[in-house]
Amino acid sequence: MVNLSQKSGFPHWILWIVTGAAVLLIPVAFMAGWLADMGQVRPVLTQLSQAQQATIRQASAIPKEPPSQAPDHVVASWGLSQVVLKWSRVPGASAYVVYRATGNHSVVGAEKIGEVTQSTHEVEFVDSGVRPGTQYTYWIAAVNAAGQGPMTQALSGETYLTPATIAQQVEKSAIPIQATVWSQGGLGLFAPTQKSYHSVAFAIDGVFYTALYLPPSDSHSTWLTKHWVSWTVGGLPVHVLKTTHQLTVLQMPRQEKSVTSLVQGSVTATNVLVWYHQGIWQHQLFTGTPTNLPLGALVMNGYGDVIALTNHLGQLITIPSSYVH
Repeated sequence: MVNLSQKSGFPHWILWIVTGAAVLLIPVAFMAGWLADMGQVRPVLTQLSQAQQATIRQASAIPKEPPSQAPDHVVASWGLSQVVLKWSRVPGASAYVVYRATGNHSVVGAEKIGEVTQSTHEVEFVDSGVRPGTQYTYWIAAVNAAGQGPMTQALSGETYLTPATIAQQVEKSAIPIQATVWSQGGLGLFAPTQKSYHSVAFAIDGVFYTALYLPPSDSHSTWLTKHWVSWTVGGLPVHVLKTTHQLTVLQMPRQEKSVTSLVQGSVTATNVLVWYHQGIWQHQLFTGTPTNLPLGALVMNGYGDVIALTNHLGQLITIPSSYVH
């Protein structure tokens, strides 16, 4: 007889093993998920940290005050169609502002013409918006994120004249000149003979300079033959003040009011050569030392002042000392 009331025996130890395994696996799964989430979150946190640090650095780098000093060692190179400004770098400056006024005016009438962001030791700005033969005044100020610092002292100057304008000034200073060489022989028994030479004289510092040069032999007389030279400027008689470097310096007649006297000056970056040839005025722009010089030419600087002239051999001669009448 079978006893149906007897319970089947289920091993309880298996239940305990399954329960324990579940208890152990739940934390492991949680940790794995947490680590996976952290792998995605960590780059975001790193980027946020870097951005925060960059913001802190930027905030600390922003100056609290404008530059405390104006640019120094400011120099200007003047030309015909541009002016080049140079100055030394200012500590704490991120840029420089350039102001300009036409003429010798105060900064009140100046306008901002440019901004320079160079960080080199020597800063340069080229102003190409100028006109020839015009005076300008410049101011420069250093700036940063906090504002603009003090301005430099006013720097004034004038751009060069055009070569055509300089040639016109030279033309106004020129006047026809004539030298007549006379010769009479036979102890004055024969009629004198004459030979005339024509050229152009330039009024410079109150006297006339001409490349027309006559050697001393043209006025050297002997017991048998007499030689002499007479000079006329614009039809008026004049006398020679000096002959030097095969140039002739003549006294300017008091009655002569039709010419304008030029003045002497220094060499500039760009110069002009002006001469008169076969009834035509010609000019040439040059830098450095000119070559293949025409005869009887004037070497002018960029402001229309005389630097030198050439003699009848084409040699470059510095203007001798002036002789006022």
